[in-house]
Amino acid sequence: MYTLGLKRDFTAKHFLIGGDFGEENHLHSHSYTLDAVLERESLNNYGFVADITLVEQVLDNITAKLQGAVLNDIPDLQGLNPSIEHLAGFVAQNLSRDLEAENPEAISVTVWEDDQARAGCRLLVNA
Repeated sequence: MYTLGLKRDFTAKHFLIGGDFGEENHLHSHSYTLDAVLERESLNNYGFVADITLVEQVLDNITAKLQGAVLNDIPDLQGLNPSIEHLAGFVAQNLSRDLEAENPEAISVTVWEDDQARAGCRLLVNA
């Protein structure tokens, strides 16, 4: 399996819902790092997993929407606990939709909320 990965940083705010999470129940911010990885069994006609320039543009568009945002207010996350798990799923789903023409077989997204805590989501796209 071949992989292509990109990393982005952004800062966003959120507050957790649905339980007693102490200070996490109050609006606060995190400096997030996300790693996005596309996978393919074989390379495309050009010898790539995907067009890296296109992947960069799509990832930049996604992180631009997240930069400075309150995650609880993002339509796809409304009503969900804006956990790093849900955030990873949100990014993976958006990458899958926006990179469909690149035919990745899987997309993995890992979101770090600090240097110790991370969560991820792996979508099988064209399996």
